Amino acid sequence: MSEMVKTEASPQDRFLTIVERMAGTQLTDADLIKFGRIMDMQIQYRDYQAKQDFSRAAATAQGKIGLILRDKERSSGPIKGNYASFDQMVAQSKEILAQYGLSISFNEVITDEQPGILHMQAIYRHVGTHHEVYDLKVPYDTSSNKSAVWAKGSAITYAKKYLYSMILCLGTGDDDDGLVATTYVPEGISAMQKANLMMLVEQAESSVEKLFKRYNVACVDDMSQSHYENACEGLTDKINSLKAVDAEVLNTQPENFLNV
Repeated sequence: MSEMVKTEASPQDRFLTIVERMAGTQLTDADLIKFGRIMDMQIQYRDYQAKQDFSRAAATAQGKIGLILRDKERSSGPIKGNYASFDQMVAQSKEILAQYGLSISFNEVITDEQPGILHMQAIYRHVGTHHEVYDLKVPYDTSSNKSAVWAKGSAITYAKKYLYSMILCLGTGDDDDGLVATTYVPEGISAMQKANLMMLVEQAESSVEKLFKRYNVACVDDMSQSHYENACEGLTDKINSLKAVDAEVLNTQPENFLNV
């Protein structure tokens, strides 16, 4: 005699069973309210699961992407030597991303608010439907008498490269032998730091207004390195607290949220 194997129905299957059962009965207002709550909890659980799948895939893929090879040579300017191009970053990572169902795409956010400023947006997607959005604003590169098209094209390449590198936390092993420290002293925080700060503000469900008020500055350009480091630490702590609360709430639901 063949042995019968008992399989447990998935939350999705249990939910569909409830929908079919309710479709054949006359529902009261109370039933509809209850059903609406079940729908909300189903959506919350689905989104939570998709985010978990995304985080797991992103962490695994990132761990498999090695040091990016420096494929280009910088022969002009104060800093000379080899560096990694955007094309090289993509070539060394796209197959690994695809293996775990991940992809990154870019689009320009069109606005008339800041002429001469490129607002580039990167979307980091997972096949499980969850995605995250990253933004970076950079000025057009008008150096060396570039044409208008060339100036914008250069800004696009810069923005794509640094967004891609930031999202995947890529390393290139670049070493300028101290040239940057001796030829250029940065004021405030870099474009990459600004983009990272804006991302943390959004994830912490905070606002730039609160940030500016805390550090008594008028805009992000007025923030110092110490402001940036302190803000990142505080925002990261808040993000972790929010994740802990979400996990605690949702962990109490999956087993029983359809048992109505």
